[in-house]
Amino acid sequence: MYKRITGIYWIRNLINNKVYIGSAVCLTSRKNGHKRNLMRNKHPNKHLQLSVNKYGYKNFIFEIIEKLENNEKLLEREQYWLDLYKSYDREKGYNYRKIAQSNLGLKLNFTKETYKNKIDKMSGENNHFFGKQHTEESKKKISERRTGVRPCNFSEWRDKLSKNATSKKGVNNSSAKLNQQLADEIRVKYADKKLKHSHNTLAKEYGVSPYCIQSILEYKTWAGRIVLRKVTIILSEEQEIIKNLYLTENITQKQLAKKYNVSVRTIQSVLNGH
Repeated sequence: MYKRITGIYWIRNLINNKVYIGSAVCLTSRKNGHKRNLMRNKHPNKHLQLSVNKYGYKNFIFEIIEKLENNEKLLEREQYWLDLYKSYDREKGYNYRKIAQSNLGLKLNFTKETYKNKIDKMSGENNHFFGKQHTEESKKKISERRTGVRPCNFSEWRDKLSKNATSKKGVNNSSAKLNQQLADEIRVKYADKKLKHSHNTLAKEYGVSPYCIQSILEYKTWAGRIVLRKVTIILSEEQEIIKNLYLTENITQKQLAKKYNVSVRTIQSVLNGH
């Protein structure tokens, strides 16, 4: 069962031994809060945040330095450790405050009256633009900035994204590692059973992922040429023979593939006249 631990902790820099000292009613919750904010680069203590950004989170450690039975002497013990290590000194630590303080039970005193006073300070004669008017030149600039601005049309936005994505496919993609010739070459090598290529070996050879190889073999990408180069190079003279054997001798596609040491897909391409 989860047990809440109350006490004093520090976050210590393993590189320079600077520390941030704090106290919490629930140390586990406080540790998770610090980690979450630091990893998101949103920690309220900017000095600590910048140090974590510089040295890396792995070089900081959260440690409990004193456990307490309750929170009655929490601030008193925190003050003891602050004075002992002087972590409010920039050369020694990351604390901003010299005096231990608690935000427990703190509420913002923001009443309707406070809100009204804030509005009054920005209204009427107190407003910086009170009694002034935009010049014709200013009105023209505002009009120019707003010209052509209209609510977002989802269909147009979607079509534009689709068009941009299509324009960056294949050879149009500046970061593409392959081209149509290499894709055809991959299909030829995979179809040649003597080479015994797998998705992984081809991926390693061409510097791409196995999923990319699979997409090429299934003609999901680089499908510009549906016919394997192996059909036109190796089987160009035997295509008619293969067709005759299939039609007259009642030989299956699998048997033809085995006879000519190619894949069934290659035989299908020949029979379909590709």
